[in-house]
Amino acid sequence: MAEGKIYFEANPFEEIIRSAYETLRVECIGTLFGQKYEKKSRLIWIVESAHPTQLAERLADRVSSGCERGDIDILSKNIGGYHSHTMFRKSHITRVSMSSTDVEYLKETPENIEIVIGVKKAKIKRKRKNNPLIKACYISENGSLYKFEVGGYYLDKGLKRAEIIVPKKVLNQFK
Repeated sequence: MAEGKIYFEANPFEEIIRSAYETLRVECIGTLFGQKYEKKSRLIWIVESAHPTQLAERLADRVSSGCERGDIDILSKNIGGYHSHTMFRKSHITRVSMSSTDVEYLKETPENIEIVIGVKKAKIKRKRKNNPLIKACYISENGSLYKFEVGGYYLDKGLKRAEIIVPKKVLNQFK
């Protein structure tokens, strides 16, 4: 069983948070580009860019793309996708978890990763816990505070959670 790590460069992490914030009341969806490496018993993905899908059917509890995300490799390799779970979902699931539909989608491209962004309203900013599986940040605007929790998943003899590594300077800009 391989341990998974997902390294984000600065811009793609900011982009997925921005995408989740801009589509706050509905789920966002997008594609991740970068590199994948296998070293000993580790699977490593380096996310070099993130591309939000503009042409999508967006609802509070699901989003579907108008195109196949694997069909748009340009400069970097498609290494997976991302989507959000918002507080406006019918089931109110805002945590960073994969639904059965999410898992089935990931099984279509088992070498890829899926990033899930849990979005919810927060009353106060809390100090970030040192959890290697989830990176959290906040955005405050017009008196409202929102918390974004980011987690990553991959398949390796079943669904696994990956460690998320983001440059500190990027996380600090969301304080």
